[in-house]
Formats: sequence, C-alpha cells, structure tokens
Amino acid sequence: MLKQRIVTAVVLAILVVWAVLKLPLAGFGLLLLAVILLGAWEWAGLARLNGPRHRLVYGGSVLTLILAFWPWVFLVCAILAFGTAAYWESVTAATLVAVVTSGLMAYLWDAGPVAVLIHNPGAFALYAVAYIAVGVPWAVFKWHRHIQSDHCQRAMRDGLKRYRGMDNPAYPVHAYGSEDEQRSFIKSEWFPPECLAATNRERIMSWMALWPLSVIGYVAGDLLRDAYQKLFSMVVGVFDSVT
Repeated sequence: MLKQRIVTAVVLAILVVWAVLKLPLAGFGLLLLAVILLGAWEWAGLARLNGPRHRLVYGGSVLTLILAFWPWVFLVCAILAFGTAAYWESVTAATLVAVVTSGLMAYLWDAGPVAVLIHNPGAFALYAVAYIAVGVPWAVFKWHRHIQSDHCQRAMRDGLKRYRGMDNPAYPVHAYGSEDEQRSFIKSEWFPPECLAATNRERIMSWMALWPLSVIGYVAGDLLRDAYQKLFSMVVGVFDSVT
C-alpha cells in the first residue's frame, strides 16, 4: 500500500511539475480550472445531485465562486487538502499537496516556500530547521499518547499473554519483568505491529510534517475529550458520594 501511494504521488508530482514548467499561464489556469470543475461534478454526485441539470448548476456555482474569489478559494482548498492529509496521517498525501500548492504559489504569485527558496535560500533553510525542530518533539508526544492508548495497551496485554502462554497476566503492561524479557517480547511475533514505530513510519512522519494541523486536531479533539471525561468522572464521583 505504501509503495502504491509513493508511486502515485511521484507520477502526479511529475505531471504537475511538467504542467507548471511547460504550460503558459493561461493554459495552466485553464487546466487547473478543468480539474476543479471535474471534481465539482463528481462531488455533486456524492452529494446526491444526480441529475445533469443539478450537477451543471452546482458546477456553475463553483465556477462563479472561483472567478470571484480565486485567491481565497485557493487558500481554502489548500487548507482542506492539508487537513485531509493530516486526518489520514499520510505523509505521502501531504508531500503531494505541498508540491502542488508551493508550485502554484510560486508560479502564480511568486510567493510561498518555493519562492523563498529561490530568492533567499538561507532563510528557507532556517525556517525548515525551526519547523522540523518543533515537529520532532510533537511526533514523540503523539507516539507516546498512541502507545498509552487503550487500544495499544490492550493489544500489548493480549500479545504478552500469548507470548508467555498464560491465561491471565496478573500485572500491568509496564511491569513486564526484566529488560531482556521486554526486548525479547518486542522482537517476538506476539508483539502487536500497531505498537511498533517501524510499522507506523507514515503516521509518525505525518505528525512531524503536519504538526500545526496535528496540534489543532489534538486541541479540538483529544484535549477536549480528555477534559470532558475528567469532568464527567468528577461529576459521577459527586453523585456516587451522595449515593
């Protein structure tokens, strides 16, 4: 699956680079407009606007919005595309979106990362290092939460039970025993692959590459959910004490 995604991303990236470099501005704009309208036609079908007339009306509305608010439409589409890649936790999709959006920004407005790289490579390198310096610890934090999640803890308990041939391990996962036993269990076939970093490279790299959106998703989702669960537990505790 990962190889297929990489091959698809490389092929599409080559086609996009060719279109950016070879097509004139007007031709490239028309090609991009055609791709967007084709996507609008398909999206109308997903929205159950099955009749040709309804699809044409929807496509015409999209075309009107594009012509009226093109820079803002581009910004919204880029945010949605990066948000989708972050939701999928796919660094392949993020790379493709970054190549397309950066190329378009440089080609249409002489702005964005590519323009900074061309005009000021030193500043680009500084920004890239600062961005990665934040992304790496964020990915470590996300991985720690992933390992401590109920899903991973349950999978490791089940794997440890099979590894030891025991029916009911009497102690928690963090008390495996000796360090040699821990290393042996991690390397064994019983250790759950979803809890191994080697089998989650795509996810980890997406956390590093898309850390701003990942942070937003964490604050809007995980953090609020944890706060709600803690508050709910406190309320339940109050009612239990009354009972």
